[in-house]
Amino acid sequence: MSNDFVNKFSLDYYREIINKGKKLNYNFCTVNDYYQLGCPKENYIVIRHDVDIQPGSVQQLVDCEKNLGVPATYYVRVCGSPYNLFDYSLFKTFKEAENLGFEIGLHSNPVEFAKINNLQTIDVICSEVEMLSQFFNVKSMACHRDMNYIYNSLPFVEDNWHVIKKKTGLKCQAYDKLFFSNSVYVNDGVHFFI
Repeated sequence: MSNDFVNKFSLDYYREIINKGKKLNYNFCTVNDYYQLGCPKENYIVIRHDVDIQPGSVQQLVDCEKNLGVPATYYVRVCGSPYNLFDYSLFKTFKEAENLGFEIGLHSNPVEFAKINNLQTIDVICSEVEMLSQFFNVKSMACHRDMNYIYNSLPFVEDNWHVIKKKTGLKCQAYDKLFFSNSVYVNDGVHFFI
């Protein structure tokens, strides 16, 4: 990625990207909605945010997307996170986003959490989904890996997806091969743009 792109990426540039997509008649939808549509190959934009470390930009992103009339998916961490999802203002932001049609999903590194805490990986996933589902309509998950990760949870999730889906009621996981066979995936990287 060129430094010009990194230096240009800002909230204003993000608005430009969304407005250009709208002008070109792209459909915007959440991860789960896109998956339920069969991952159409053309004219769709799925906005996905993995809330990894510091959720300080979440409110600004939600406000931007709300003002532009586009939904997004926010993947949030329950276990092993350096932020508290249930902080009053952060929780309120996510509830308001969900009420606007945004998707709130689980962002997890269940293999690492299970190994560190001597737990069963499937139990970690089920517990996280259950906790999050007490407050949100959780339909999907995305695996998380820290920059210094030791354990990659994605192979476990892929190999055990039929069990996870049955036990949790999740509809899809964000790294399903169908997403990548039908779509162009663009990542905002570490997104220190706000």
